[in-house]
Amino acid sequence: MNIAIISPGPFSVPPVKGSSVEHDIDEVTKMIDPEHKVTIYTRRCAAYPKSSVEDNREFIRFPYDNPASYLRKIIRHIRNHKPDVILVENRPIYVLQLKKHFPKIPVFVNMHSHVYGSPPMIGKEKMKRVVRLSSGFITNSEFLRQHFIKSCKIPPAQNSRGTSWRGRDALSGGKAALHDQKTAQTDRACAG
Repeated sequence: MNIAIISPGPFSVPPVKGSSVEHDIDEVTKMIDPEHKVTIYTRRCAAYPKSSVEDNREFIRFPYDNPASYLRKIIRHIRNHKPDVILVENRPIYVLQLKKHFPKIPVFVNMHSHVYGSPPMIGKEKMKRVVRLSSGFITNSEFLRQHFIKSCKIPPAQNSRGTSWRGRDALSGGKAALHDQKTAQTDRACAG
């Protein structure tokens, strides 16, 4: 399966400096089975080349001036490299443009907070539309899941959408193995 993951844009993946979203993208994609090809769309950064490949992960980096121009560049690239599925990280507003350009490709949203799913970042009606258009809506806590069920008025038939518990291995119930050493080395190299 070809999986496209769209990072929010203000920070790079792997993170030189960034939020938990970029760390999450980096760590979770390291655990995806190598039989899947993962393309991570992220911000260009002086510490990394324009594009690079690490195992089954390809990083495509674009300049980030603003969300609209960043997403336009990603859409142009996706048009030529049709993925099987698209995962949008914490920017539900991107779903509206993606579904306009790629109505047949399933688009999932992974929400890390309520900030980008609420006014003034996105209007309530647009957010409800995002939920309807998305093939899946993932949150990183049950609290956030319940917040979106209430604020977007997700009907019971659809509110089985998932919660992904960060830092937990779903199979063993224990903590997920993180690649902290490599991340720390990258952070030191980019900070120096």
